[in-house]
Amino acid sequence: VLHSHKEAIETIEKNKKLNLIAINCHNSLVNNGFYEVRWQPRINARKYIYVIGGMHQSTHRWNDSKPVAITERLDILRGQWKALPTLQYPRSCHCIAVLNGQLYAAGGECDSLILDSVEVYDPQNNEWTKGKSLRQPRSCFGMCAVDSYIYAFGGWIGNLVGNSIERFDPITNEWNFYDKLPDIRFAMGVIAVEGLVYIIGGFNEQNRVLRSVVSYNPVTHEFKSLCDMIQSRAYFGCTVLHGMIYVVGGTNDNNAALSSVERYNINENVWSRVSNTPKPRISSCACAVNEFYDPQNNEWTKGKSLRQPRSCFGMCAVDSYIYAFGGWIGNLVGNSIERFDPITNEWNFYDKLPDIRFAMGVIAVEGLVYIIGGFNEQNRVLRSVISYNPVTHEFKSLCDMIQSRAYFGCTVLHGMIYVVGGTNDNNAALSSVERYNINENVWSRVSNTPKPRISSCACAVNECLLVFGGKTSGDEFSIPVTLDSVDIFDPESNKWNESIPLPTSRSEAAVAVI
Repeated sequence: VLHSHKEAIETIEKNKKLNLIAINCHNSLVNNGFYEVRWQPRINARKYIYVIGGMHQSTHRWNDSKPVAITERLDILRGQWKALPTLQYPRSCHCIAVLNGQLYAAGGECDSLILDSVEVYDPQNNEWTKGKSLRQPRSCFGMCAVDSYIYAFGGWIGNLVGNSIERFDPITNEWNFYDKLPDIRFAMGVIAVEGLVYIIGGFNEQNRVLRSVVSYNPVTHEFKSLCDMIQSRAYFGCTVLHGMIYVVGGTNDNNAALSSVERYNINENVWSRVSNTPKPRISSCACAVNEFYDPQNNEWTKGKSLRQPRSCFGMCAVDSYIYAFGGWIGNLVGNSIERFDPITNEWNFYDKLPDIRFAMGVIAVEGLVYIIGGFNEQNRVLRSVISYNPVTHEFKSLCDMIQSRAYFGCTVLHGMIYVVGGTNDNNAALSSVERYNINENVWSRVSNTPKPRISSCACAVNECLLVFGGKTSGDEFSIPVTLDSVDIFDPESNKWNESIPLPTSRSEAAVAVI
């Protein structure tokens, strides 16, 4: 017997079958016009915020402060905090980075000792495990993930302030010295945007608070001095929103707590002030939650047109830009790539695919774009897969799919790419599903969908994969049938289940998660 709403939610979250039933019930209510106020507005993509470790002070005496191992998670949709398993070691002045769907907590201080230890949190298993230690113990440093690596910058290294940079490779599970900062600093802001790392403010060797900002390219090893902040600051919160960097609060040379907030326009290399926080704060942390949808407006507005008319092409968002790849361009198949900048509200030609293709899968993972299968110029269905780095403009050939396919559904779940259904050179509708392990560069088969389908669309929601609509292949005796069915795949059980069908059958549609 469940005695509370909280118990019911927890039971459903632990039981995959109940979770799927809950999704179906919710979809049924929505389709019939029922909508709870607490589910509005919806939030795009990210659903949880994690707060990990730090200092706790139970009285007003400074010597009463102590590091904690507490981990808490905010469910943005429900507005509820939940206690998670604690860190193995209490720590403060540490850093967090997200890589391959896991949280890495590195370094920091505990009982006056500077740590080199790393712990890794797996949201799927809800547990912390010991990670590979840093090469040097670090506190008040900076850390971020760029593409498939984690970088640690400067900070207090033992009893000295350093400028070394370490890089963690999850494939070799090793930290290695990689580079050096042009100047020594600690308690700075470090954040990655579009393949570049921005190192902002902090203290120098002489304990002076800095306004200076540098960018770092991990691929070329180049540093570049950028526009100074308006206010010198250290121990501040730092995040990215709408392609701009925000710095929040912190302290100055007078050891005063700041309430000021600045925003950095990367394209214009300019800092500007925004509204102060309600309370001054030092050593805070900040993050950006994706935009809210306002259901009161409930409207589409006209956007900026593409440079070229396109059909059967691929499109995805990487950081703060949208990229459009290949497809039918007018009456020809093309290989051009366009990029949309929401700040300038302009599409511009940006690059070219190494080969012409259409009806392919295009999906972004960790700053790289994966272009999968599709048709070539000769209308042959492809198995080939390439990755594209929009920052370095580099393409790389990857492991081929097991099955050639085009017009298929494509999504990411648990850091792996799934391709669902589609068609082959015989124009047959496929029910086969493949999964790509990015780290191992290997494709493997998973359970087939209940129905073969061409031109379906797919997405990942609540730890499950959903595929919508599409059509059958048809033959000389029958025409293709457009589908309204929706199927849900549970990767733990490797099984598909039918869900509430679409109100209107459709193929060649698009899907997004909000």
